[in-house]
Amino acid sequence: MRIYSYYLFFILSSVLANSQTKRDSTNFISYESDIMIRSNFYTNREAYFYTYENNNIHLVTNNKIYTSLSLDYEVISVAIGFAPNIISRNKNDSLKGKSSFTQISFSMFPKNFIQTFGYKRNKGFYLTNTIEYDPNWREGIDPYIQFPDLEIQEFLGSTSYVFNKNFSVKSIYYQNEWQKISSGSLITSLDYNLTVTRDKIDGKINRDNLFNFGINIGYHYNWIVSKNVNISPHIYVGLGGKSETENNMYLDKRTGGGLFVGYNTDKFLFGSKINLSFSRYKINSGERVENDIINGLFYIGFRFKPPKVISKNYDNLQKKVPFL
Repeated sequence: MRIYSYYLFFILSSVLANSQTKRDSTNFISYESDIMIRSNFYTNREAYFYTYENNNIHLVTNNKIYTSLSLDYEVISVAIGFAPNIISRNKNDSLKGKSSFTQISFSMFPKNFIQTFGYKRNKGFYLTNTIEYDPNWREGIDPYIQFPDLEIQEFLGSTSYVFNKNFSVKSIYYQNEWQKISSGSLITSLDYNLTVTRDKIDGKINRDNLFNFGINIGYHYNWIVSKNVNISPHIYVGLGGKSETENNMYLDKRTGGGLFVGYNTDKFLFGSKINLSFSRYKINSGERVENDIINGLFYIGFRFKPPKVISKNYDNLQKKVPFL
């Protein structure tokens, strides 16, 4: 069992003044003052498709099932993750090569806004269409053409606005709140990020920077099926631009969506999510790049009241550091 990442981050939901405005208790239940321990099982598949005249390059990460354990209290979240070898899907490195995936995010919720910063790293890709470059290649027997040193890092930022104040994003993405009444909302987002691509070819490191920005508009709906069950689909479309180091500009078309299903009580919770993201842009009439991302998550967790010594110390700290 190999530990692949460890991270500590803060969900700064009250960085701005008045960002912790009291929610209407008739519509929401807040769990921010509880300690939540959660086990997560998730997978991430990222694919890049590059087309140049009659040549196709289909690069994909070796899809693994990752596990993480997290502890959440107020604005603090700590998690440790690993890829257990007892899962059969995690034992195919000999054919597809090793891939690693790391993702960290920081979010805050000033009133109807959502501000998110993040970091994502994928390393290790293989060529799914190896047979187009090696006619003698045999699926399941011969290894795929691999790019173990190909690394894609993304420094992410997003500013979103939720139009409906009776819709809870926290209940879907963070489980530190529960929405009592079915409701949906239009959400607009301004995305901005830097993508850094590195690869080592013949001992030489090649690096390329790509600046991305765009506007997305989507709709989320949180259907409260019963007192303890909710189903939340969402869909979005967007347009953006990409700028390379050489100052080339490209128009980026985006679509995506997802589905969340959850079960929640004051003490016990579990659920699953699937998210899809598709991006397309043309370099010129003969060159096209596509980026497809599919990730899924299953979680199970428990909540309990913090020991008095913890809550008391946190209250004292909050008096000294008001934004906590």
